[in-house]
Amino acid sequence: MRNFLDPKVRIAYTCIDFERRKEEIIEQLVEAAENAGFLTLVDHGISVDEIEAQFAISRAFFGLSLETKGKTPHSRKTNNGLEYMVRLLESWNVELEI
Repeated sequence: MRNFLDPKVRIAYTCIDFERRKEEIIEQLVEAAENAGFLTLVDHGISVDEIEAQFAISRAFFGLSLETKGKTPHSRKTNNGLEYMVRLLESWNVELEI
């Protein structure tokens, strides 16, 4: 029985392993998201230093003034930028101001 309090999804040790296990990984991702609401990815090959660098970039961006952040609107294509006071209703593909 899987532990839904701390779901871990093992990505792959190698590219070959990933390709071989792709469907299994997808099933684990969906199961964890639907049943636990979160998950921990392990064995993904991204170093802690790389992860920390990305968090530092995020902290720096969100530490800027709203006026400065507003110059970089959210882009669905690149999934970056600022969404402020907007709720996206993905299933209806519309945006509502709140």
